[in-house]
Amino acid sequence: MDSPALQSLLKSDAEAARKSIVRILDNILRTQHEGDSKFRRINISSETFVENVISVEGGLDLLFEIGFQEDTTSNEHLVFPFGHPIAKLEAARNQLARAVGATKLPLEGTSSEEAQSSNQSTAAASSNQSTAVGMGNQLQVN
Repeated sequence: MDSPALQSLLKSDAEAARKSIVRILDNILRTQHEGDSKFRRINISSETFVENVISVEGGLDLLFEIGFQEDTTSNEHLVFPFGHPIAKLEAARNQLARAVGATKLPLEGTSSEEAQSSNQSTAAASSNQSTAVGMGNQLQVN
């Protein structure tokens, strides 16, 4: 996804903003077929949201770029409407997730931290296995 807001977030030292947005987007992607609007609404007056996302250059702009809209029933929420295309949301999530070291969506009932730990363990095991195979057979691993 080519977005000035996303690029700003990726280049900044705003790790908390990237993690917060990844968590929001993961929740939407994980529950997109359930019909529950709980994870599609963001309380923009939340102190944590203001501190981690709104106060960071590109944070709020990115959410609007990927499809969030102001909630017409509340001045304190943004919503990601049902039926809205998720391609931009997925692309932004994947780029931000790589920046914070999370590559897979958390499994149902698994916290983001557990999923990230699992991702790191899997990546390390895979890397070690590839290195061992490559060294044992004198092959280079691409």
